[in-house]
Amino acid sequence: MAQHIGYYNDPEDIKYLAKKTPEAIVRYYKRGCGAFMTSTDPEQSNAQGLRPVAVGKQKFYVRKSISMSDLDSEDNFIDIYKA
Repeated sequence: MAQHIGYYNDPEDIKYLAKKTPEAIVRYYKRGCGAFMTSTDPEQSNAQGLRPVAVGKQKFYVRKSISMSDLDSEDNFIDIYKA
């Protein structure tokens, strides 16, 4: 199980991160970049189907839900989970 720690959904972040690798997205998050929204109620999620991303000794998962044809949409999300 993984804990949802937050997400990106600001259009500028989505445009910048849309084609980035999960590793690059986690590094962006770890540097404190962008408008990262923390989860107020960290849900537990099955990370099945997601590839783990190791940064240092920590393991994360990244899930993208992005419409590449409408990067300005408020429905775009990049979720980050911590293992």
